[in-house]
Amino acid sequence: MEAVLATLVTRLEVMDQIQQTAQQAATTQTQQLQDTATQLTALTTAVTALAATNPPAPTAAAFALRPSSQITGPLDFNNKVHKSISDKASEALPTTFNGKVGSIENFFEELQSAVVKHGWTAIYQVIHQEFAADGTTVTATTTYNLLEQWAIVTDDMIDTFLATFMNETSGPRGRMAQEVQHMRDCILKSIDTSTKNELRTGLYNDYCYNGEINGLKLTKALIHAVLMDSAATEMSTRETLTRIPAYFKQECNNSDIKMLHDHIKLNVLILQGFGKTSPDLLIYLFQAYKACADEPFGRTVERIQDDMVKGKGGYDDPKVVMKEALQSFTAANEQKRWNRKTEDQKQILALQTRLNSAELKIKSNLKPGGNTGGGGGGGTPRTPKSPSTSDTPKPWAWKDIPPKSGENKKKKTVNGKDYRWCKFHNADKGKWVEHTADQCNNDPANKKAPEDSSADKGGAPAKEKLIAKLALKESFQNMLDEI
Repeated sequence: MEAVLATLVTRLEVMDQIQQTAQQAATTQTQQLQDTATQLTALTTAVTALAATNPPAPTAAAFALRPSSQITGPLDFNNKVHKSISDKASEALPTTFNGKVGSIENFFEELQSAVVKHGWTAIYQVIHQEFAADGTTVTATTTYNLLEQWAIVTDDMIDTFLATFMNETSGPRGRMAQEVQHMRDCILKSIDTSTKNELRTGLYNDYCYNGEINGLKLTKALIHAVLMDSAATEMSTRETLTRIPAYFKQECNNSDIKMLHDHIKLNVLILQGFGKTSPDLLIYLFQAYKACADEPFGRTVERIQDDMVKGKGGYDDPKVVMKEALQSFTAANEQKRWNRKTEDQKQILALQTRLNSAELKIKSNLKPGGNTGGGGGGGTPRTPKSPSTSDTPKPWAWKDIPPKSGENKKKKTVNGKDYRWCKFHNADKGKWVEHTADQCNNDPANKKAPEDSSADKGGAPAKEKLIAKLALKESFQNMLDEI
C-alpha cells in the first residue's frame, strides 16, 4: 500500500512540474507576441513618416503637343493659366508685315508657324458643303486650306463656315470661336499702319462678321488686297509665268535677280491660291538666268543644272534654285562685282562702239548733200531747208513726244498700228516705235558680244569678226575721204 502511495505522490510531483513548465512557456510566448506587436507598430509609424516626406510620383498626364490642347472647351479668363494661353495666342508675329508683295511670303511662313503653335489648324480648314435641289441633302463636302487655296475660298463659304461655331459658348466649337479672335488680334498686331489704312479704304474691305473684325475674314481680305489683281485668273497667271525670260529682259534689264524672284513669287502664290502649281517653272527660270551677262553667275547656273541632271542638291525644287541664285547675286552686288566686264567683253564693247561710229559717219557722208570731201573741210555744203518747209509740222512729230505720267509705255495705237516707247532712240531720249524691246538694235542688251565674251562661248572669234568688220568700215571711210 505504501508503495502505491509513493508512486502516486511521485506522479503528482511530475505533473506539477509539467504544469509549471507549460505556464512558464505560455508566459514567454505571450511576451514575445507583445514585443512583435510593438515592433510592427514602430515600423508602421516609420513607414508613414517616410511616405509623408517622399510622396509617391504623380500619375502621368495625358500626352499633349502644347498646353492649350489639354483644354478642349472655352478658356476661362478668370483662370490664370487660361488667361496666359489667351495672351500668348494674341501676340504679334516676329516680323511686322508692310503689305508689300516682296514680304508676303515671309508673312505666310510666320502665320503658318502660329497656326501650328496655337492649334488653329481646324479654323483655317474651311469646310464647304454642296446640297441637292431640296436644300438639305449634302451631295459633297470639301475642305480648303485658306492659307493655300485662298482664291478658291469665297466670302460666302467663310460666312457659312463661321456660322457653324461663332455663336457657340461651350465645347470645342466654343473654343474655336475664341481662337478666331486670337487670330484676329495676332494679325492686327502684325501689320503696319499703312496696311491697316489700305484695308479700311481699299475695294476689298469685307473683313467683319456679325459687326466685328473676324480673324478668318481678315486673313482673306489681307491676302486678296496684296496679291489679287482684279484681272488675275489661273490662266493669265500661268501665261505670266511662261513670260519670265521676257520680263527679266524688259523689266530687270537681264540683271536684277531679286526683282525677278519677287515677280515669280507673287505669281506662284496667286497660282497656289487657285490650288494649282507651275510644273514648267524651272524651264522658264533657267532661260531667264542664261540671259544674264554676269559670267560668274552663268557658271553658277551651269553647275546647278549639272547637279540637277545628276539628282544632286535638291535642285528639282525651284525654291532651292532661286535661293542659291539669289545668294550668288547678293554676294556679287555687295562686293561690287555684279556684271563686271571681263577684258574680252571690254575690248568687244570698245570695238562695237568704234564700228557703230564708223557706220554713222559713212551714212552721214552718203546722204544727198552730205560732206564727202577730205574729212569734212572742203566738200559740197548741204542745201539749207526753206523756212516754209522747216515750219511745217511733221506728221510723225508725236513719235518724239514722251508718254505722259500714268500713260502706258508698252502700247499705243495710232492709225491702226501699235507703237511702244523705246528709250534707246533719239540719243537715248526715247521714241515711239513699232518694234518690240527684243528687236531694238540700239538696246545694248540685244548686242551679242557679251554672250560671246568667254573662250568657251567663242569670245575670241567674235572679237576677230568685229575687228575685221571694223577694218572694212574704216577702209571704206578712207575711200570716201579721198573722193
